[in-house]
Amino acid sequence: MQMRLLLAFAAIASSKGAVVLRGAAPTSPVGAAVNEPTGVPQPSVKESTHSGPIHAALMQLQAVSKKKFFNVHPVLAQLSSRLAEPISSYLVVEQMPVTPQEQMEMDQAEARQKALFEVLSLASTLIYFGLAYLCAKFWLGQREAAYAVPLEPAAGEDDFKEFRAGICRWYQRPDICIWAWCCPWVRWGDNMWTMGTFRSFWFALVLFFTVHSLVGNTVDGMGIIALSILGAGFRQEMREKFQMARRGGGTYVEDFCLYCWCMCCTVAQEARQVEEAVRAGHPAVTKKAS
Repeated sequence: MQMRLLLAFAAIASSKGAVVLRGAAPTSPVGAAVNEPTGVPQPSVKESTHSGPIHAALMQLQAVSKKKFFNVHPVLAQLSSRLAEPISSYLVVEQMPVTPQEQMEMDQAEARQKALFEVLSLASTLIYFGLAYLCAKFWLGQREAAYAVPLEPAAGEDDFKEFRAGICRWYQRPDICIWAWCCPWVRWGDNMWTMGTFRSFWFALVLFFTVHSLVGNTVDGMGIIALSILGAGFRQEMREKFQMARRGGGTYVEDFCLYCWCMCCTVAQEARQVEEAVRAGHPAVTKKAS
């Protein structure tokens, strides 16, 4: 047993570089603490997980320490106690000085990665917008046919003072559901244009598409907050135009939460409300029915 400890100690002492345990002060090969001079800048280091003879030696020392074989030389016992920290809790790394040339190459590689990420992000956004444009052109081509079908049974103005479909009734209209799920900016833009909120369908589409794109590009939640504020604000205007009994006050918080957590279902509900209003000849939307 003493011979094994001596071999482990020799492997550690003869290795190049110092062994550092995460969460502990740097140690020399014999376990003594290294005093870092104050006020003197330390050289840059690069870390890598050590899986060579040092790691194997530490595993042996750990096994000896767990079995409490302390009937060996006091120096070796102290060494095993100091170095046999749980391997699962501490990272064994090897410190190697980084030359200025290597540091410059690392900085250049990082800069290239950032530039590539920005280019790919821009390219994906342009492709995404191109697909949105094609979907919008397809919708405008079939919009008139969808709105020309009379509503059965007929409905009056009083029938639109509440949303005619529940927020979870999207399955009743699979066509609207697909549009709201895959291209919500198309149906939202059409809703706002049909009700006269915006004079241009394309302006409404680009507005919602831009804000919706922020949802996936922000990590602090500001994108979804901006989208919820936008959607809730114009949903309140829809309540006003239909003279709904529930509008203003607490309904703004309700609309904000709907856009925050159920955006696709909310757009589908609004699209169904507007489409049925056009088919019923409701005065709030007939100006943009043709």
